[in-house]
Amino acid sequence: MVRVGTVTLVLVFVVLVGVCIVTPAVAFIGWPSCSCSCLRSKSRIIPCRVGILSATAGPGTVTYPASSPCFWYEEPAKTHRVPSPFGRAAKGVEKSLQSLNWQQLRGQEHGQGHERETQQLIPSFTFEYPGASTFCAYHPGIPGTIRQIPMSLDWDNHVDDKLRLHWLLSTNNTAATYQLAPPTFEVNHGLLASLKAGQGPGMDDEGHWFLKHRLDSKRPRVHPYGSNTELCKRLKQMKQSSWKYFVVQKEIRPPMLLSSGRKFVLRAHVLAWVQPIRDTDTNTLQLFLHSNPLVSENEVSLDTVTGHAWASQPASALVLQSGSRSPSYGLAKSEELSFVRSSILEQMGSTVAAVFQELHTQHPFPRPSNSSAEALYQLYGLDFMLNSSGKVFLLEVNRSPRIATGAMGDAHGCYTELLMQAMQILGVTETKATNSEELILPGPGKFGVWRDIYHATL
Repeated sequence: MVRVGTVTLVLVFVVLVGVCIVTPAVAFIGWPSCSCSCLRSKSRIIPCRVGILSATAGPGTVTYPASSPCFWYEEPAKTHRVPSPFGRAAKGVEKSLQSLNWQQLRGQEHGQGHERETQQLIPSFTFEYPGASTFCAYHPGIPGTIRQIPMSLDWDNHVDDKLRLHWLLSTNNTAATYQLAPPTFEVNHGLLASLKAGQGPGMDDEGHWFLKHRLDSKRPRVHPYGSNTELCKRLKQMKQSSWKYFVVQKEIRPPMLLSSGRKFVLRAHVLAWVQPIRDTDTNTLQLFLHSNPLVSENEVSLDTVTGHAWASQPASALVLQSGSRSPSYGLAKSEELSFVRSSILEQMGSTVAAVFQELHTQHPFPRPSNSSAEALYQLYGLDFMLNSSGKVFLLEVNRSPRIATGAMGDAHGCYTELLMQAMQILGVTETKATNSEELILPGPGKFGVWRDIYHATL
């Protein structure tokens, strides 16, 4: 009994001491408003998720003036994510913003502060890429918010999906009129019958066939086959239930080759900017094409006589895949393509305009009624190839192009400048562009400039 009583007295004493210590501390510090760590200051409160960046003015304090432009990265509570959606161009973008007196907000596990009346810092501009943290920028001079076109609208998905792009261009005979893309086919029993018979447009047995995933979610993304028979064999091996995820595209023949005998793909970048017209339910669409597409060469040369790969090389080397191919470079640096450079840019511009004209004609832009964004935008990557006469063909449109990753080669400087110029057009770094009636495009940079190629009312 004595031992039990002693233990009880000790426990009561510990509880009383704990209450005496914790209660004043809670009264002085205050209970946290959420389960995650938060950064508090006299001017702003930035709710933190895992990996968010914030500013610190000293040990134990977090202060940041609300009137200053700043940027940070916001990452959802997931692991194994890319630090920046800009890829290897992130450092260049960050340094460029800092040179304009923007401050980068850096991460802190626990913020301290005692101001209860605070406001939430809402990003003026965000840039997202699948699998990467979100780039957030705040500028007090931007009247509204600038966001990417939501995928939930199911608008530009019609061009991101290769099969839906084919349907889009096939309607109203657009593909035949403009010859925008190589022959593309939906995988079904009708395709198999045409391949076996060798009859129909593009069904001859000359050149390669390319089996492509509609959304580039499979690796490798492209599978080449040297004949109708090889392609038929592969399609029969596949489950018919998986056919709906693929398209088949015919090789462009004869292709334009470099002096090395290699085929090449041109990656162009297009910026779409959708703005609401005040006091109306309509929007304006502007398209900008960057003047310096990237050139990516194939891994092996072609026999200029037969048009086939050298016998010692696998057919897969005909396709641009991540691997040992030489790094991509800007079209402006290519001396052997300089004679067709102006023609390439002109054809790219007219092709992009034709594609988006069909897009908003067949699928009117459904601007979300609950959207608080002042403007919507999207950065697209488009792949083109040329035939021997210099005709440009659109291979695919990528709604979320990889920015300065290893697959795109050593083009980080080009991407840095491209992204900074895009943010200037959107009015992120120079807010006058948003408020002015007439848009003034940024001047030419070291790597190129954005060109205004299309206007439309949506």
